[in-house]
Amino acid sequence: MSDRGSPGDQVSPSGDVRPRPRVVSGIDFRPSEELPDAEYPLYLTTGRRYAHYNARSMTGRCPSLHNEYPRVITQMHFRDAEKMGLRDGDQIRVISRRGEVLTHVRPGDIVPEGTIFMDFHFAEANSNVLLGTSLDPITKTPDYKVCAVKVEAA
Repeated sequence: MSDRGSPGDQVSPSGDVRPRPRVVSGIDFRPSEELPDAEYPLYLTTGRRYAHYNARSMTGRCPSLHNEYPRVITQMHFRDAEKMGLRDGDQIRVISRRGEVLTHVRPGDIVPEGTIFMDFHFAEANSNVLLGTSLDPITKTPDYKVCAVKVEAA
């Protein structure tokens, strides 16, 4: 905001800014268009790792950052991993309706049961190939963050 306020604000003769009322309205929650089902029973969510930025064009060349996450890791709740007979570091295949990637699993309690988390920093296991192309009806932004998947031992 400048010293003269924002568009629509009232400025008094003495120069005092009287902000106009702002209207903020919420929207109702709308779930993703693709939810887990019998064929694809897990919910994939994607995001960043603290040690990397986007496609790692710079952070991948920094040894100390690369050593933090040298390869893509899929986080899975330890109960889901036990049901599938998976152990820390096992190679897995994550499969969606659009594609599949090979990655390594890290069981734990960071993600809830029924959910896996993958980053998108590694071209050799890019989680973006798994995601859909639906658009949010209000913002028109792609639903890049979630989809239904299944996991198999590789």
